[in-house]
Amino acid sequence: RTIGDQPGPPKALDPTVVTKLLDAAHHTGDLRDALVLEILAFSGMRASEVAAIQLDDLELGLRTTWVSIVGKGYKRRRVPLPKRVGTILQHYLDARAAQEGSRPTHGPLLVGERGGLTRTTINRIVTKVAHRAQITSTERAAVTPHAFRHSVATQLVRKRDLVTAADL
Repeated sequence: RTIGDQPGPPKALDPTVVTKLLDAAHHTGDLRDALVLEILAFSGMRASEVAAIQLDDLELGLRTTWVSIVGKGYKRRRVPLPKRVGTILQHYLDARAAQEGSRPTHGPLLVGERGGLTRTTINRIVTKVAHRAQITSTERAAVTPHAFRHSVATQLVRKRDLVTAADL
């Protein structure tokens, strides 16, 4: 038998597309949507991991915000988020405090009308923002939460090394 075609490398989003998506997310008027895309674009987390973030899982620092998550295989890991994501996260929590009357301390980080977000809701947010972004239909078709994961990994491998990318 012949060996089938080997799959190519994972499909990462072009950095210019990521920038356009982040710009579009910040212009939706919904701080939660912007936070979701920022987390996806800078953490490499899966959509289900982003949806599962609890307020207790956050460690807010001056430069880096750390998120403790449980990934596939129930493996717990800490993921760093850059200062810019931490700032947006603080603004989001301030907006929630204004809406709810006090700053939340427990429960899900990302909430909708009926409680915490789900993986499906995060997929819808990414699709909605992709349609608002100034990108081609071909680029839009490639935009998924998982594509952000590949993009983060690709950037890490290019800037650092494979071991660092695998650890994160």
